Amino acid sequence: MKKKMNKIFILLILTSIFTLRIYAHDLTDMPGPHLSFEEYLSKVRKSNLGYLAVQMNVDIAEAEAVSMSVFPDPAFDFEIGRDYYSFGISYLLETGKRRSRIRLANSVAEYENLALQYYFQELRAMAANAYLDVMLQKELLNLSISSYEYMLQLSISDSLRYCLGEIMENDARQSKFEAEMLLTEVYTLQAEYDNALVILNEYMGEELTYYTVPELRGNDWEYSLCLDDLIETGMENRIDIAAAEKEIEINTNQYKLAKPERRPDIGLSVAYDRDRQNRNMPVSGGIVGGISIPLKFSNVNKGTLKAAESRIRQSDIRKKEIVLQARSEIAQSWNIYESERRKLELFENGMLEESRKILEGVILMYKKGGSAILDVLIAQRSYNDINSRYFETMRNYAISLVQLEKACGIWNMKTE
Repeated sequence: MKKKMNKIFILLILTSIFTLRIYAHDLTDMPGPHLSFEEYLSKVRKSNLGYLAVQMNVDIAEAEAVSMSVFPDPAFDFEIGRDYYSFGISYLLETGKRRSRIRLANSVAEYENLALQYYFQELRAMAANAYLDVMLQKELLNLSISSYEYMLQLSISDSLRYCLGEIMENDARQSKFEAEMLLTEVYTLQAEYDNALVILNEYMGEELTYYTVPELRGNDWEYSLCLDDLIETGMENRIDIAAAEKEIEINTNQYKLAKPERRPDIGLSVAYDRDRQNRNMPVSGGIVGGISIPLKFSNVNKGTLKAAESRIRQSDIRKKEIVLQARSEIAQSWNIYESERRKLELFENGMLEESRKILEGVILMYKKGGSAILDVLIAQRSYNDINSRYFETMRNYAISLVQLEKACGIWNMKTE
């Protein structure tokens, strides 16, 4: 009777196990186009909706710069009365203002172009981090799938071993329960991976498409970097520093425009008058010219010039602040990068291999009857935890490199 019950129990266990067959398969075999890092960033540059909208600011500024080159339009004047009429042309002659306006508008257009470059620099870093998140989620999901499939096989083996009387019933139940728990983790990680892919589509300005990405490997981003060289590079390449210099130029040009705007505009006119006040007298007429010069008593007030001078000094102080912040940002990014690099070396120089050997040793002892199933589960969880931390460290290392290069105003990030 006991043997019959054992067979029934084993049948129930095996039936339950086979219902746990995972529907999510290895991501390397998932259908969908392959998306390399370089292809992804190219799509972001070409199709990101936010970036395309900011590009319009450059077009607007350039169009406004062109509009500043237009000369004032002349005016046609015509008057008619009972005994006279006159017509003529008047023109407002500006004194040095047009050239100053053009110079200022060109500076603003150049500033908008720098702002666009800065926006893309920030966008590229965020997009790169999103791509690295996808790579991380892929590795975590594959690790979870691998652990689940192994525990599933162990559960099947334990059911048979229990049938043969080699292990206790509770051990067989425990391995089956652990397989179920690992399956719930697979479902959770599958959703997180899918959501990470959705974010990639958003950055690329595309409809939902499930791409495949390369494996996450730390040696894809091995560089020889020196802090002093990076600070020097940052001072030469930081877009915000160039924008601060352009802001000084804009304020200087505004000051140069404020000066001619204080000058009076000269009004020129030429007209032909014809009148006949007395019908017994011949008709009289002739060409007359005129000039008008405003009396600029308002120039006594120099508030506009003083405000323009203050803006120049203010922008100069802002530039110094940005340079100081840039040095600080590069140094802080370097410290984080070095920390992540050292942690990655620890994982790759023994921690991963040691955790694998410990797991294999515990499993071997369990199969020989020298340890309990709980020892296997603890070793399995420890192995998964070490590998998860390793993948996260690789991701964090790559993100720290992205941040460091962004802080220096350069971009050398590539992956296969």
